Order: sequence, then C-alpha cells, then structure tokens
Amino acid sequence: MISERRYREIAGIFIFLAGLMLLLSLCTYSGTDMEMLRTNRPVHNLVGPLGAWIGNIGRIAFGYPSSIVAVILFFSGWHFIKKGDSALYLERVFSLSFFMITLSALFALIEPVAVPQNAGGYLGLY
Repeated sequence: MISERRYREIAGIFIFLAGLMLLLSLCTYSGTDMEMLRTNRPVHNLVGPLGAWIGNIGRIAFGYPSSIVAVILFFSGWHFIKKGDSALYLERVFSLSFFMITLSALFALIEPVAVPQNAGGYLGLY
C-alpha cells in the first residue's frame, strides 16, 4: 500500500511538471501558432498544439507576466514534495498571484499597444 507521503510526492511531481510544461509553452509562444492551428499546419511551440493553446491563453490573459504562473506551480510542486502541507505555502501563492496581476497592469500602463497580449494582457488592460 502506498503511503500518504508518496501520494504527496507524486502530486508534487505532477504539479512541478505542469509548471515546466507551462513555462515551455509560454517561452516558445509564437503569435502565428493559432493561425497555424486553424489551417491544420504544424506549430512552432515545443509542447505542440496544447502548448500553443496554453501559451495563447496565458498571453491573452496576463501578457508577459503570465510566466509567474509557472513559478507558482514550481514552488507549489516543490513544497508538496518537501513538506506536503498546503496551508503553509498559500500565502506565497496569493502573494505571487497578486504580484502577477499588478505587473500585468503595470505593463499595460507602460507599454500601451493595440494588441494587449504584447504587454499586460486583457486583465492588465482592464
């Protein structure tokens, strides 16, 4: 029988890998990927079509600061692997989430462009 500690470690590894996949999706995001998906051509994203969708959603919502979500997932996965208690790191997750939204708004103010995902995303714009 697998112990509760093993379940936490497995959950932490999955969360950590999700953060890695998100980071790769956002770093290899290309604005032409969605058009390539519509015309059924291969995308430039390293994660593939799923990565193109994830990168597009992240960039539309938060713009450049969307990579902070990957940092949140990394810290969460690491904490689950090491300690396993979710109550201790919730303050950090909240702080990083607030920082991401604030940074999105700041990017939208500094770099006002016609395409919001090139700055702070739609959440930063509004």
